Amino acid sequence: MSEPANVLESEQVHPDRRERFLVGSSLLAATVLYLVTNNPLIAAILPCLHGSWNTARTGLWLLKTDPCRSRARICFAFYVAAACWKAAGAALGTVMVFILVERFVGLPPNMDELAAIMIVLAGGTVLNTLLGLAAVGAALRGRVRVWVHPRLRAAARGNLGVAARLSPRVAGFNHAVFVIATALVFPPIIAGTIGLAVFTVGQNCNQGESIARIIGGLVVLFGGPLAMIPCYAWLSSRIIARSPRECWPELILHRGSEKRTTQFHRREQDAMQCTFQGCNDKAVFHLTRVESRKCAAEHHLCEPHARAALTPYMAIGRAGSAVSHELRDVTRFDIELIVISELHDQQVVYLREVGGDRRIPILIGVFEAAALDRRVKGYSSPRPLTHDATAMIIRALDAEVDDVTIDTLEEQTYHAKVRIRRQGSQVVVDLRPSDALMLALAFESPLYFTTAVLKNLP
Repeated sequence: MSEPANVLESEQVHPDRRERFLVGSSLLAATVLYLVTNNPLIAAILPCLHGSWNTARTGLWLLKTDPCRSRARICFAFYVAAACWKAAGAALGTVMVFILVERFVGLPPNMDELAAIMIVLAGGTVLNTLLGLAAVGAALRGRVRVWVHPRLRAAARGNLGVAARLSPRVAGFNHAVFVIATALVFPPIIAGTIGLAVFTVGQNCNQGESIARIIGGLVVLFGGPLAMIPCYAWLSSRIIARSPRECWPELILHRGSEKRTTQFHRREQDAMQCTFQGCNDKAVFHLTRVESRKCAAEHHLCEPHARAALTPYMAIGRAGSAVSHELRDVTRFDIELIVISELHDQQVVYLREVGGDRRIPILIGVFEAAALDRRVKGYSSPRPLTHDATAMIIRALDAEVDDVTIDTLEEQTYHAKVRIRRQGSQVVVDLRPSDALMLALAFESPLYFTTAVLKNLP
């Protein structure tokens, strides 16, 4: 996360030229292998593997490193679909090269092997279509913008934080457009081909009727793909990221907090767009939904859409639950939602009753909210932050955090008690709820509210 800007810019050192050189080299090697073996299927393996290898490997890297699991799976699906698309494209290019070589050299065409390559092309296109449609649907449901490029991992040197900061000029062209375009156009082409066959094959008609049927079949064949153009424009405005930072916006936010400057007063050109469908306003609220103390989903919303999204959390009141986990006059809660606002100094963490319906909002500071957000998303800092240092000291003393209990509510301010156990003895420390939450996450300790606090909630 500390690479200077000039290093990032140097990563664009001719990646496209190098890629074109490698593509040409693989086709040349395939041609030589074809001339030696007269087996186009074996010769086509190298271009197909080269076309899909980097894309598939980058998708697997994102699946492993992206802390937001839903986004990681969606991006992985896009990368696998793009890998199938590139394998199909490499197969088509190889067939064309082999046909030219056969005409130039005078080799007899091996139709069986060429047919096998065309099957690879058709299979790659079908897989790209199926995976692309599934990935598009998942991206729409999750409101995720994706960035697809086979050399993203290499340009970022294996660091997702660096990838999020790359400019489009450095990161390359977003290949997600190929996935979406193929997924939308291929099904109408198949349907149009079938329609053309139905209109024209096996019909005993006069010349005028035949011409009319052919025209109708051509309208079906070409009308479907043309009808997908507005659909593609609508999808691309909601799914295709204009830069890597739109795919991983929170990594840009966390970079600012590491420098100990507020992450919410950014320059206007760094402002993110609201991820709500059809909204082009600036995102000023950043919501992280937490499940099992891990990031399950994240949304970046403008103020009106953020208020609408938070209304259910405010509406579920303090009513008790018959299935709550109560123990020794305490009830267990856990983190459900982290709300970071660029408009307010105080941020909000919603805690939800384990097995129940009660939600309790707790106000914390901006740096504490950023640290908590980093923790649930699995980000690490180059140097230990304050909460990390506290946890390291506790572990260095061979101690553990047994649990965290919020036991006092005075003048709308919560107080937390942290029980620390060391060599059979126990000490209770009074901390702010935000600090106590960080320790509970660091030691995977349970979080409780006392019955007295729950009864006195406003």
